[in-house]
Amino acid sequence: MVAYERASPVKRAEERGSERWGGVASGRLRGRGWHSERQAEEHRPTPILTTMPIDPPIRDVVRYPFTCVIALGAIIVSVNWWAQGHWADPFFIEQPIESKPWTLVTSTLPHVSAVHLAFNLVWWWSLGARVERAWGGWKAGVIFVLLAVFSSAAEFAFLQGGVGLSGVVYGLCTLIWVAQAKVPALAGTITKRTLQFFGVWFIVCIVFTITGFMPVANIAHGAGALVGWILGKCIVAERRASWIAVLVTMIALVGVGATVARPTINFSPQFRDNGYKGWLAGQEGRYEDAARLLEDAAKERPTDVAILTNLGIAYVHLNRKAEALQLFEQVIAFEPSARDELAPFIASIFDFDADAAAKRGDLERVRSLAAESLRWNPAGTYAKQILQWADEAENSVESKIEGP
Repeated sequence: MVAYERASPVKRAEERGSERWGGVASGRLRGRGWHSERQAEEHRPTPILTTMPIDPPIRDVVRYPFTCVIALGAIIVSVNWWAQGHWADPFFIEQPIESKPWTLVTSTLPHVSAVHLAFNLVWWWSLGARVERAWGGWKAGVIFVLLAVFSSAAEFAFLQGGVGLSGVVYGLCTLIWVAQAKVPALAGTITKRTLQFFGVWFIVCIVFTITGFMPVANIAHGAGALVGWILGKCIVAERRASWIAVLVTMIALVGVGATVARPTINFSPQFRDNGYKGWLAGQEGRYEDAARLLEDAAKERPTDVAILTNLGIAYVHLNRKAEALQLFEQVIAFEPSARDELAPFIASIFDFDADAAAKRGDLERVRSLAAESLRWNPAGTYAKQILQWADEAENSVESKIEGP
């Protein structure tokens, strides 16, 4: 799983900490047949991606439908994201997470690059297919969801969230490592060299993040490995009830961390920024708090278009529309490319006021507001309809005055 930030003219996570309204892989190598771990170890090559064999063979795809569905989904969503497709957006984690908890699972499908995707898919196929062979498709699905939710929620609780299957892959590695001694279908899958590879790669990813070479969701890797190990104990240990209690407790703690406790435990610089906190308050419907925080942020960064946009939206919800329009005009002055995306929103403000004027019967005001709406959004359907209504209402009045 790789830490990520999505950017767009109107909705993006700013490096400086504000956001507009509208977060790697691991591996295993196979031995020759189902031997003991020592025998398998002797036949396993050094775990390097370029020499890693694919096991089970790709020709066996029909035997592992769940594994294939996840792999295909990751390919489709990732390619759409790379091509700037918008239908992939719902797969990413949104804040607050309570509004779309399923994104803790769907965020495992997007990948930041072809290398990221290929590396994760090799390991997902090698480990996921083994799990599906051992326990069947629906149980493999439950395991996938559990690993995805736990690893994604842990990353989101402490930082901004990430994308990719590697949190799940780390979980599968430790799960199989614990269970393979008692599950024949998993025998010899994870060896000492495999664990060494995972450990070394985990450290390398931390170095990548610290040095700024590539932001990696290292918390998701660690959390996935932890919950996979606990889940393995729940499956094969003699005292299963105790391990199940540990698993439930861990899930509950991560759930609290990703929701109510997140403002306290999250240590990302962005989360401590007034611009980001104001955006988050707006997402939660606390518009007075949002306006206060964003006003403070705007004093520090008066030309930050994300802060100004979010503050304008807060003003709209607080019925401070004149101030909102002034802010939106400033945003467009600073960033002309934002006009196309802001225009429909600005037009909707005039549409709302035109509707209120229509209810009062103020036809002149209706025409003025509708014309202003069409200036911002010439294709605006509502403005055209209310203009037509105003013309018909005026004609009706004139005909009554003139009489037969």
